[in-house]
Amino acid sequence: MENRLPDIVSRIWSVELPWCNSLEEYLEEIVPYIRPWSEDLREEEFYVSESGTKPWLEITDKAHIPEAVLHYFEADGTYVKVVEGHVSNGRWRHFGGSNKLVIDFGGSSIMYELQYLDHRFFILRKHGYNPNNPWLFFGYEPLVQGLPWRDCVELLFETYRNRARNVRLMLVFSAVLILLIILFSVI
Repeated sequence: MENRLPDIVSRIWSVELPWCNSLEEYLEEIVPYIRPWSEDLREEEFYVSESGTKPWLEITDKAHIPEAVLHYFEADGTYVKVVEGHVSNGRWRHFGGSNKLVIDFGGSSIMYELQYLDHRFFILRKHGYNPNNPWLFFGYEPLVQGLPWRDCVELLFETYRNRARNVRLMLVFSAVLILLIILFSVI
């Protein structure tokens, strides 16, 4: 009988990305796990540009959407969308005490709710109770440019994987420390 203990231990410590068929399914699966580590919209340094310094590349699995769609949220409230080099402007505004953002663009205004934000990814979802509301999944362009959408999802999931691993290590360390304290207090 072969020794299966190393396999069992390695499975306990590994956090695998579940398989999904679409970007939307991945976001539905991953976002609840990473949301606790999200910044919020009051922390504008994570997503707001100063003269185009924070380009957000739209990540999608839809074949009909052009490959290069950039979004900029300028400090003065200007929203810039660049589709294959063609620039369009609008406005954006954050509702102070909430994690809601309104984008005024192309003659309409849409409210989005923040799902996740860090220095690498910015995820919004159209406000409302419809589970089919669309997601906006952005990646910081210098980081994600040229990556297939599944690789971007893997990078996003790495946030959870690393933090979950750190939490588990802290729990093991704490348990060992408590055991050592108990052991030495008995001796």
